[in-house]
Amino acid sequence: MKKILNMFILVLFTSFVLIINVRAASLAPTNPVINVGKNVEFTITVVQGNEYKLAFDESLLEVDGNHNCGNRSEITSDCKIKLKAKADLSLTSDKEVVVTLSENADNDAQKSSTVTIKANKTTTTTATSSQGKSNNANLKSIEVLTNDNEKVELTPAFASNIYEYSAEVPASVKTIIVTPTIEDSKSNAIISDNVNDELKSGENNKITIKVTAEDGTAKLYTLNIKRGALSADPELSSLTIKESKNFKFVPEKHTYNVKVDNSVKSLTIIAEPKEESTIVDIEGNENLENGSKIKIRVTAEDGTARLYTLVIIKNEDTTDGATAVAAAKNPLIIAGLSLVGIILIGGIIYVIKK
Repeated sequence: MKKILNMFILVLFTSFVLIINVRAASLAPTNPVINVGKNVEFTITVVQGNEYKLAFDESLLEVDGNHNCGNRSEITSDCKIKLKAKADLSLTSDKEVVVTLSENADNDAQKSSTVTIKANKTTTTTATSSQGKSNNANLKSIEVLTNDNEKVELTPAFASNIYEYSAEVPASVKTIIVTPTIEDSKSNAIISDNVNDELKSGENNKITIKVTAEDGTAKLYTLNIKRGALSADPELSSLTIKESKNFKFVPEKHTYNVKVDNSVKSLTIIAEPKEESTIVDIEGNENLENGSKIKIRVTAEDGTARLYTLVIIKNEDTTDGATAVAAAKNPLIIAGLSLVGIILIGGIIYVIKK
């Protein structure tokens, strides 16, 4: 009976030791998967009286916040600790992180517990907030076209993490078309109202694009568009008139008397402005009479205008018929001719009577 009792006690003691050994170096993570910037809490269970150490790759994991494990190399009681994943985990997909709890013992029977956690491949642009809403307020691209559908190059080249750009367009470009593309379909982009206004020449035109993510996160992209200065020179560089051989253009002179034949009804005018962008309008060049005025209006890009005036002077005819008509209309000539006629008639009558 005594032998049976001793055997029972031995079995009971052995079972207790086995139970103790099962508890040794026990690691229990709250999550088998860890994301960059997030943490996993480990529950550590040890055998009282023994000493353990917690080991992990410190280039990938770090302790997050306070814990009750004391010195991680001399853990002697049950405790909890949070380990946070560093950014290096995002460089490789399906990376595995090993955490080991081992007994500090000099014998070969030292015990350890190892936990392998899978690391998700993640990026900061696709991260979500604690409410599960996207915080991605990035643009994927920005396209800028002129009113003639010519592409405008931005400086620097577009990147989602660069928020200010500049560009220059010719003075002839009055308006531009801005088309932003968002990275996340759940976000929205709003362009400032002045995008539809005519660009101010010679100045920087600031246009903004505000991107708002699903969770309210906002980013502002700025475009600085400089339009070239408009020409302000409304002068002519040359002016020729085919029907007037003696006409001579003087740059500082803006009113001219133009002599032409009576038969001329309109002029062939070639007016060359100093600036190619300058507009030239000609008025009154039809059904010309003596004294008619032709107006040549020259308008520069900035609206500055200059008026040139041509006064038509028609030459009188030099034929005998014209002289006779002119003489007939002169009272002195008519009176003289009448007197000559009377004298001639009187002379004829006198001769007849004789």
